[in-house]
Amino acid sequence: MNESTPRNAWRKRQQAVSTGAVAAGLSVARGAHAAGSDVIRIGFIGCGNRGTGACREALSTKVPTKLVAVGDLFPERIERSLGNLAKYPDVKARMDVPEERQFVGFDAYKKVFAAGVDMVLLTTPPHFRPIHYAAAIAAGKHVFMEKPLCIDAPGYRTLVAANQQALARKLSVVVGMQRRHQPNYLEGI
Repeated sequence: MNESTPRNAWRKRQQAVSTGAVAAGLSVARGAHAAGSDVIRIGFIGCGNRGTGACREALSTKVPTKLVAVGDLFPERIERSLGNLAKYPDVKARMDVPEERQFVGFDAYKKVFAAGVDMVLLTTPPHFRPIHYAAAIAAGKHVFMEKPLCIDAPGYRTLVAANQQALARKLSVVVGMQRRHQPNYLEGI
């Protein structure tokens, strides 16, 4: 598919809406950094294909964003994901992920949260999502997460509790549920 197909046009609109929705929740105080930048610093956890696509979309918006930290269980997935992202010149210009901010292992998500990010993309397999989401909210991070959100009742209860904390802390949370609003899907239904 090329850039002019209806599907790509829809993706561009959706990525702007998703990133804009999260960005709208960022207060001026949260967005202002010591250097006076209003760039949203993104952490990316789960460097598979779906996550790499979500990260590319977050970095391709009109909202000023920069990828500053990544985490995955496997180092080769980080390398492959960053390589794929760097193939897009507009995305590559928004990447600043030196080796010291590329985290590997089961605790990589904690290190990403501690790397000075404003927002995290949670795109690991769904059995990790409730734990990562609760930790992101506890760390005061805005969140974009892919679906499915959980796989069992305890995970669901963890998500609900974290949602209450997110509301109380005025943190923005967006879930990749674009199909519920995608015109051609609605038309088909």
